[in-house]
Amino acid sequence: MSGDLSLSLHAERMFVIMSSRGDLMKQFLEVKIEVPDTHVIITKEVYEQLQSQDFTGQYYYMKDLIRLTGRSRTWLNQNFLNQPDILKRIEPFTMFPKGKGSDWIFKATGLREYLENEFLEVLKSS
Repeated sequence: MSGDLSLSLHAERMFVIMSSRGDLMKQFLEVKIEVPDTHVIITKEVYEQLQSQDFTGQYYYMKDLIRLTGRSRTWLNQNFLNQPDILKRIEPFTMFPKGKGSDWIFKATGLREYLENEFLEVLKSS
C-alpha cells in the first residue's frame, strides 16, 4: 500500500525466568524496525518545540513587525510600509490599515518568509 511506513528500531528486552529447578534463565527479545531515509524519529520535546514554531494560521500586527525587525514604527513606515514597490510584494499576505487607528495585519508565514528573504535589501537601501 502506498504511503505505508516501515520503521526500524533496535531494542533488546531481557526476561528473567525461573526454571522448575529454581535456576534463573535469561531470555532476550530483539526487535528491528526499519526507518526510511525520508523519515526521522525525534523526541517529544523536540516535536513540541517544532510545533510551537509553526506559524500557520497566525497573524502579526505592527508591534510584532517592530519586534521582529528591531526597527521603530517611524522607520518602518518611512522605509518599508510606504514604499510602493515593497507594498506590491507584501500585498498577498498583508491587510492594509482601513483608516486612522486601524493597524497593519500580516499573515505570519508570509511576513516571516519576506523578512528572511528580502528584508536585508530594505535595510541596505535605507
